[in-house]
Amino acid sequence: MIVLFEIDELLKKVKRIHFIGIGGSGMCPLAEILHKEGYELSGSDNNETDTLARVRSLGIPVTLGQKAENIEGAELIVYTAAILPDNPELVAAKNSSIPTVERADLLGAITRLYSDCYCVCGTHGKTTVSSMLTQIMIQCGKDPSAVIGGELPLIHSHGRVGNTQNMVCESCEFKDHFLKLDPDIAIILNVDA
Repeated sequence: MIVLFEIDELLKKVKRIHFIGIGGSGMCPLAEILHKEGYELSGSDNNETDTLARVRSLGIPVTLGQKAENIEGAELIVYTAAILPDNPELVAAKNSSIPTVERADLLGAITRLYSDCYCVCGTHGKTTVSSMLTQIMIQCGKDPSAVIGGELPLIHSHGRVGNTQNMVCESCEFKDHFLKLDPDIAIILNVDA
């Protein structure tokens, strides 16, 4: 397993990144951000979705179905917590000594790329508040990048790539993923016992 500070260094060394489950709501915005940063990306998913159409529109090749040969040429593999350990692409990466990074760890590294990162956390309302904050910032000309758990109607997506150092991030408590992020401002909505 790669620790957070190693991901930052790894991102400086690799060029080709493969996303297992690239159609997921949390994966597509990360792929968009890395694509804008100049990385060569590929991805796979098991189901055809509107999100995959968005990824393809960026010129990112996507394969339906997950097979070991999909990762050929990749220098880093990104996967979600939903990917099982016996996933053929994940197994092939580990057998080939290709570094693997869980989505939340990559998101943490990406938050460090922005000088003003706003993370919205809590047990209820994260998507709503993240969406509202993103929309307010867009309307105010702040042009943020965003990674949101639900689709924001204004942009018809789960995320966006802005042209500023502002980022809005929905911070998920699943498996303590919020602990991997590096916000400048944390917006804590609520806490359940």
